[in-house]
Amino acid sequence: MSKPINKYLSFDITLHKTLSEFNQLPSGQVTSLDNLLSILHDNWLSLGYNSKKEEDIYKMRAVTTLIKYYYNPKDKGEENILIDKFIKAREDKNIYFAKIDKLHFLDEDTLEVIDYKSGWHIPPKSHIYNSNKVYQTLFCIYSKFGCFPQQYSFYYLRHNFKYTMTINEIFLKRNFKT
Repeated sequence: MSKPINKYLSFDITLHKTLSEFNQLPSGQVTSLDNLLSILHDNWLSLGYNSKKEEDIYKMRAVTTLIKYYYNPKDKGEENILIDKFIKAREDKNIYFAKIDKLHFLDEDTLEVIDYKSGWHIPPKSHIYNSNKVYQTLFCIYSKFGCFPQQYSFYYLRHNFKYTMTINEIFLKRNFKT
């Protein structure tokens, strides 16, 4: 039996779907703030809120978050490779899955994976990069594309703040058999 969706998950799904659609707009299509907020409106998930008033508070948070994002995006680059996709990899009898919020080229030589975060809390940098999720995501990208991204970023949308870790040779040798 599945659990009901709570307000935090509704908010998270809404922001992820909105950014996914916005980041996949064809080049040349209008990417105005009104367009972004219209996508938010179309994707709004009303599940899990205790009242209309509480839902309205979260809607305002989403609008404020996306206004900050629109005027100072931390995820701009030259070419999107994957947006809002699940990928998998196999190693021996193990199967690994990763959800990629955004994998893109920052420039012609730098590949970055971004994990969008919709919550308020920003953990210490030392805690976020030392997780199985990071390693599984990097392994899945390597298995699918034959290379590792040069950067792994956590984008805290409500603060419009991005932590970025450079994936260098030392990190790869320490953590992967390639």
